[in-house]
Amino acid sequence: MKNSYDSQRIVAYINQILYDSDPSRITKKEKLVLGATIDQLQTYMQEGRLSARDLVVIYLSRIKRVDQSGVMLNSVSEINQDVISDAWRLDRERRKGRVRSPLHGIPVLIKENIETKEPMATSAGVFALTHFRTKRDAFIVRKLREAGAIILGKSNLTEFANFVSSQMPNGYSSKKGQTLNPYGPGRLDTGGSSAGSGVAVAADLVTVAIGTETAGSILSPSSQNSIVGIKPTTGLLSRSGIIPLASSFDTPGPMAKSVKDAAYVLTITAGMDPEDPATQESQQYGGTDYTQNLDSSSLEGARIGVPQMMHELTNDEAYLFQRAIEDLKKAGAQVTTDIPLGESVDEEVYYMFIDVLCYEFKRDFTNYLQKNQVHMSLKEIIMFNEQEPNRRRRYGQDLLLRANYLKMTEEEYQEKLEEIKKICKDNTIEALLETYDLDAILFINNKYSYISAIAGFPSITVPAGYKSNGEPLNITFTSSAYTEQKLIRYAYTYEQLTRNRIPPKL
Repeated sequence: MKNSYDSQRIVAYINQILYDSDPSRITKKEKLVLGATIDQLQTYMQEGRLSARDLVVIYLSRIKRVDQSGVMLNSVSEINQDVISDAWRLDRERRKGRVRSPLHGIPVLIKENIETKEPMATSAGVFALTHFRTKRDAFIVRKLREAGAIILGKSNLTEFANFVSSQMPNGYSSKKGQTLNPYGPGRLDTGGSSAGSGVAVAADLVTVAIGTETAGSILSPSSQNSIVGIKPTTGLLSRSGIIPLASSFDTPGPMAKSVKDAAYVLTITAGMDPEDPATQESQQYGGTDYTQNLDSSSLEGARIGVPQMMHELTNDEAYLFQRAIEDLKKAGAQVTTDIPLGESVDEEVYYMFIDVLCYEFKRDFTNYLQKNQVHMSLKEIIMFNEQEPNRRRRYGQDLLLRANYLKMTEEEYQEKLEEIKKICKDNTIEALLETYDLDAILFINNKYSYISAIAGFPSITVPAGYKSNGEPLNITFTSSAYTEQKLIRYAYTYEQLTRNRIPPKL
C-alpha cells in the first residue's frame, strides 16, 4: 500500500472538498495554528475560527511541504486514511454541544511501533515488518480516541526502538529512511528512538505526539528538538499493543511543544489495563489530572539536586546548564550541586543493562510475534536483512545478533536485573533523594537517562536554550515513582518563567 499522503484521495480531499482549491485559505488559518497550544486551539474551535477538519488539512499541507518535499524532514511514516472523516465526525459532535475533553479534535501522531486499527503498518521501522498490521488499537490509542483525539498517522523512529545496531544513527529506519532535525537538517542529531514524533511536533506538523522509551527514547528526541517530553513511571501508561523492546523498562509517553499540552496527553492516556500487569500498581493514579495546580510558584522551596557532571559538558552546554540552575534559584528553588551518582554510572552497570535488554528483547519480541501470529522469528528477520544488506541492515545489526545469540540462563538474567535495579533505584535515585533531602534531581538533556529507566522512575524534559551552532538543549527533572505531578509543576514553572523555546525556521 502506498503511503496515503501520496495518494490522490488525500490530495483531492485537501484541494477540492475542504478548501475548494484555494491555498490562501490554508495559509490564513495556518497562522493561527503554528505554535498554538491545545488551549488556544480549543478556543479557536469553540469560536468557530478553526475546525478539527481545518487542523487536519493544515497539518497534511505542512507534511507535504516540509516533511515529504522541500526540506524533507521525513518524520511522518504514514497518514491515517480515515483522518478526514474522523475530523468531520468530531466537528459534528462539537456543533451538537459535545466536547469530550481538551483533546477533542486535536490531531496526534503515533510512533510506528504502536498499534492502530486503521490499515497503517505497525512495523517499528523494520523492513521485514513493512506490511504488518494488526487492525486494532493499543490501549493508549483507545484512550486517545475516547477523548476525541484524531489519529493523524504514524511517525518514523530509529528502527526497533534503536536496538538494531550500535552504529545506527538516530532517526534512521530501513523502512522509511533518515529523519532530519528541523533545527539543522542533516547537520544536527534528531535524538532517538522517537525521532519522528519529536521532529514532527517541533516542526508544527502535528499538535502532540506519542513516543516510547526504554532508556532515553522520549527524553533524547525531545531534547534534540526543543520540545517537552514526559517519560512516565513504568506502568503508569499501558504497553499493550506496542511492539516491545524490554518489558521491565518500556513505557509510552507524550511529546509536545509545552508542558501543559504534554500533561493533557498524560492525563488522558494513564490508566489501568488488564492486559498489562505493570499498570496494576498505578491504578490508584488513574483519573489524576496532571494539568491541575500549574502556576509560576511551584519551584519556591523546591529542593533540587544536580549531579557531578559539569566536567563532562562542552562550554556551550556548561553555560546553558548553569544558566538554567540560576533560573531555578531565581524561581525560589534550593539547588544543591555536585552530588555524587556513585556506582550507577559504572560501565559494568551499563553493560549488565545491555545484557538484560538483549535477554528481554528476544523473549518479549518472540512472544509478541507468536501472539500476533507472525510467522517469522528474530533469527529469520536477521537472515532476511542479510539478503539485501545495503537496504535492510545498512548500519549492521550487532544488537540483534547479540540478542539472538546471547547465552544467559533465566537465573543469571534475574540476578543481573535485580542488581541493576537495586543500584539505580535504591542505591542511587532514592538514596540521593533521601540523603540530600531532595524533591528532584536535575540532568542535562537525556544524560544518564538509563538510571531512571532502570529504576522505572519518571522524568520530564523542557527546553533550556540553544548552543552557538543552533542545537537545542533541555534540562530534565527526575524523581521517585509516581511523582509526575510534582515534576510537571516544576517544569511548567521553569518553562513559563524562561520561555526558552524558539520554533525552528523552515
